[in-house]
Amino acid sequence: MKILSFTVALSISFAMYIYIYGLKVDYSVKYHPVLWFFPIILTIIAIICLYLAIKNQEYK
Repeated sequence: MKILSFTVALSISFAMYIYIYGLKVDYSVKYHPVLWFFPIILTIIAIICLYLAIKNQEYK
């Protein structure tokens, strides 16, 4: 179940990358460079947790 939740977190972070890139390309007023911070942090956390969950599952 943990692996599924981390996979969903990765998918959402990639969707956020696509959304923010779309805002940047359209020269939207909503775009601000700080918006990249949250998906980057979410991706890092999801990758680390996914790695640890898979590593713990291999030892069981």
